[in-house]
Amino acid sequence: MTYAAVSPPHDAPKTRSPRERWDAFVKPRPDGLPASRVVAIPLAALALLFVALVALGITGSSTGAVHSLISDGHDQDLIAGHPQGIRSDEWFVQTSWTISQVEQGLPLRNESFPGGMDATVQHDLPAADWSLVLRPHLLGFLFLPLDQAMAFKWWFPGFAAIAAGYLLVIALLPRRPVSAVALSVAFFFSPFLQWWYLSATLYSAAWAFLVMAAVIWCLKSAGNIGRWVLAALLAY
Repeated sequence: MTYAAVSPPHDAPKTRSPRERWDAFVKPRPDGLPASRVVAIPLAALALLFVALVALGITGSSTGAVHSLISDGHDQDLIAGHPQGIRSDEWFVQTSWTISQVEQGLPLRNESFPGGMDATVQHDLPAADWSLVLRPHLLGFLFLPLDQAMAFKWWFPGFAAIAAGYLLVIALLPRRPVSAVALSVAFFFSPFLQWWYLSATLYSAAWAFLVMAAVIWCLKSAGNIGRWVLAALLAY
């Protein structure tokens, strides 16, 4: 009886290292743009986080500043930090007007002041009007409870800025999704945006990022789907 060592065939697949698997995962398309999975996975994670925050009714509003006027106890709704009283344009003006709109049934004319006020013009208010199509952060007031609708209004512009920033960075650095996420989130937390946390401020940044991402995509893309998607978002 003879014995022989059994060696694996030369064509047996080799186990790839984590680095090799990561390189394969982030490998760009032939036209130099990021792979669809590199674009879709972080945006899907962002969407899930958005849904979770809305479902829980969590916002970064400073409406807790009112709590000290009516109670000396701890604010049970405060999760972290403390209300910024200096942001009275948010908690005293916009949010209070928004609540009055909901209480009045989202009218086109708010009657809180004698003579009324056009609710489609001032203070970024929700109203049962066609203009809500162009203000997507207010659409939640049509079908969600107040807390969830306020969370929808709060996070949608900010998350739009993060998503647009990610699209721009990943178009420039298709192999660096982690860096793209870090840069877009860091931009969201920049002092200027956090201080002036308003839809007009955040949408301006998101639109600028989207313009630049669309230009890069249109110049590089060998197909038409990505071009049309970004062009449609940009036109909207």
